[in-house]
Amino acid sequence: MVKKRINDKDLTGQQGVNLIEKIVLAMGFVWRPTPIHDVGIDGEIEIRQSESGEMSNCIIKVQSKATLGRFTAETDSSFEYVCRPQDLDYWLSGNIPVIVVVSRPNTEEAYWVCIGEYFNSPERQKERRICFDKKTNSFDKTSSDALIRLSVPKDSGLYFPPHPQKEKIFTNLLEVEYFPDTIYLAGTDLRKPDWFWARAKDQKIEAESEWILTENSIMSFHNLREKPWDIFCDRGSVEAIEVDEWAYTDDENKRRLFVHLLNICLNKKLRAWRVSYRRESDCYCVWATRSLKLRTYIYRSRKHKTTREMFGPYESKTTEGRIAYYRHSAFVGRFLYFGEQWYLEINPTYVFTSNGYNESKYAAERLAGIKRLEKNDAVLGQVIMWGRFLARPATFFQAEYPFLRFGKLVTFDCEQHINDKTWLHRHDSDAENLEEDNKIAAGLFSQ
Repeated sequence: MVKKRINDKDLTGQQGVNLIEKIVLAMGFVWRPTPIHDVGIDGEIEIRQSESGEMSNCIIKVQSKATLGRFTAETDSSFEYVCRPQDLDYWLSGNIPVIVVVSRPNTEEAYWVCIGEYFNSPERQKERRICFDKKTNSFDKTSSDALIRLSVPKDSGLYFPPHPQKEKIFTNLLEVEYFPDTIYLAGTDLRKPDWFWARAKDQKIEAESEWILTENSIMSFHNLREKPWDIFCDRGSVEAIEVDEWAYTDDENKRRLFVHLLNICLNKKLRAWRVSYRRESDCYCVWATRSLKLRTYIYRSRKHKTTREMFGPYESKTTEGRIAYYRHSAFVGRFLYFGEQWYLEINPTYVFTSNGYNESKYAAERLAGIKRLEKNDAVLGQVIMWGRFLARPATFFQAEYPFLRFGKLVTFDCEQHINDKTWLHRHDSDAENLEEDNKIAAGLFSQ
């Protein structure tokens, strides 16, 4: 007697379908398996409004592909799946969106793509190969907004509010925690900064840099009544002015001079940490190490202690052992005043040099390339790094800078979670253009 059997492949397939159902239900949507005549569709998802429970009649067809082993061409970040010709023809023949979900049920991993969006060119249809990115193509509860976008017609008038979920929003504004209470102003015969430094050199004085020449006067946070400032100004004309008259005034000229003085202080503060303003790039840039070796910074990010490269060499991709360029972490800093509070706006960037000092020949192309590649999390990580770096406390080896201190990055709690997967979505044509741009940039990088 021949006994009926169900093989392991069938069980794995059902486990994959069960995993999809579990995820879909967690989204608050409805899952309906295909009961009979399955010819390339294992089930369908109907979008449901989670708040009211109202059904939408917006349908997505689903094909499940499951395995307990490794995916094809699998790496830590990606894998491939090759569609059968008859399956692909069938999926593309209808007018209802179809997604393929590739899963590994024993580890509860699932990844998805929309067939119609992915195979939008004859070249891709001919190749029949789907390249999954494990991060961007993950199929989980957070994929709900993308499924709504996929299934709901643009002219339907339906609105699905996002799932209620609180989120902490980080800004790129760093609180200015302290600057001195007093600004000193005195008359001077100096008219240009070069005259100041020439006099300091002539008198063999190591003068400080936190001052501004303006309208026959010198302005500084330093007490101009003390030595050696009497060499540079008329000691009898020194005025001690409350900083509020300059920091919180409506006079644009006074406010501009105050910001100028803050910028000078910021540069002086950073120089002690081997970072300074780079005029040709209009940003604050990490210095090269003396040996041109890697420099890193250890800090606490949002949750964990982490390490970030601040300066380092990059080898040529065409000539082994040759350094193609050096990359310096940098940021554009702007002092801003909002709601009776001063902030430093931090916009992360990079500087590329050929020898640690001179700008690289392809600096602009390299900067454009890395800006295209970096996503929100990477930029946020840099903002947090610079926020921690600028607010670092005094140490046994490094005294507190006296004229400028920073607090924390401004954050606020958002009552509604923002799903980056949805609002950062790109159509495949855009992605192809991006891929081509990156190839061009990569070619430049390798020189």
